[in-house]
Amino acid sequence: MALENLSICIPTYNRCNELKRLLDWIELYAPKEVTVVVRDNASSDNTWEVIQEWKIKTKHRAIINRNPENYGIDYNIIAVIQDSPTEYCWWMGDDDLFEPDVIRKVQKFLKNDYFDLIILNYKVWDSNFLTNSGPIFSDSNILYDNQKVISIVAELFSFISILIVKKKSFLSYHRDRPDFLNKTALDFTYAVLKLAFLNRVVFVGDAYIMYRGGADDHCFSWRDLSKPYFLGMEFVIGKNRLYSKILKICINRSLINIIRNKVIQENIPYHEKLKILLNLISTFSTVLAFWLKIVPRLILPNSFLLLVKRFLRYNICIQFAFLLTIVPKNLKIA
Repeated sequence: MALENLSICIPTYNRCNELKRLLDWIELYAPKEVTVVVRDNASSDNTWEVIQEWKIKTKHRAIINRNPENYGIDYNIIAVIQDSPTEYCWWMGDDDLFEPDVIRKVQKFLKNDYFDLIILNYKVWDSNFLTNSGPIFSDSNILYDNQKVISIVAELFSFISILIVKKKSFLSYHRDRPDFLNKTALDFTYAVLKLAFLNRVVFVGDAYIMYRGGADDHCFSWRDLSKPYFLGMEFVIGKNRLYSKILKICINRSLINIIRNKVIQENIPYHEKLKILLNLISTFSTVLAFWLKIVPRLILPNSFLLLVKRFLRYNICIQFAFLLTIVPKNLKIA
C-alpha cells in the first residue's frame, strides 16, 4: 500500500534523450504501483513526443502535462508536484537515474504518512553512467535528527532528485514563504528547508541517486550558493551555530570546487571575479575559511594562482625525492 502513495515527479525541458533513458529505467526498476508524473516545460525538441509514446506503453499510472510556454524551472518543479495525486512526491531530474534497490529501501518510510521529508544519498556518475565517485555523503546510516540532517545536506537542498516530500506539508510551506523569496530562482528550497528544520525528516544514507555530473565536479552552479538560498536558510533556522556550520561546509565542499573549476580553469575576467567576491561576502564574511580559502583565489590573478599551483606540485616532488634518499640511511642507523 505504501508504494501506491508515491509518485515519481519529473519536471523536464529539452532533454528528450535523457528523459527517454530515465523513463525506460523507471519501467525496469520502479514497481508498477508507483505513479509517474511528467510535466514538459514547452520543450522545442522531441520531449513531448517521447512522453506521449511512453504513456501508451507504460505499466504505471501516468500523468502527463505540457506548459503552453516555458514558465521557468521553478514553476515546473512546483507544478509537477501539484499534478501528483499521491501523498508523497519524489522529484527526479530528467537526466538522473536511481540505483535499482532505492525504492525498496525507502518504502518503509512511506508507511503511516509519518515523515514529511525523506532525503537520499547520491553518487556522481560520468555522463554515460559508467563510473562514479562514490557517495557524496559519507554517512551511510539512517538519521532522524533534524539539525544533523541539515548539516549533512547543507547547500544541496536544491538538488531535487534526492528529495521525497509529503505534498501537503511542502505546498503549505511554499504558499507561506516570505515575500522576499517570491520569484527568486530558489524559492522552492525555502519550503524544503522548513520541512527539514521543523518537521519529521529522515536521511537514508545507503539509498543512492545516480547524479549525472562531470568526472570530478559535483557542484551544480552559482545558483546553489546564491544569496536567496541563504536568505531562506537564515530565515528558517536563524543565525546560530548550525547556520555557521552549514556555511563552512558549503565553502569546503562546493564553493572551493566552483572557484577552482569554473573561475580559475575557465579564466573568468578579473572584474567578473571581483563581482563574484562582492556577492559572496554578504553571505560568508563571518567564516574564517572564506577569507583563507576563497578570497585569495578571487583577488589574485589566475596566472599567479596557476604558477603557485605548479610550484607547490614541484616542491612536493622535491620533498618526496629527498625523503627517498634519507630513509635508507635512517634504516641503516636503526
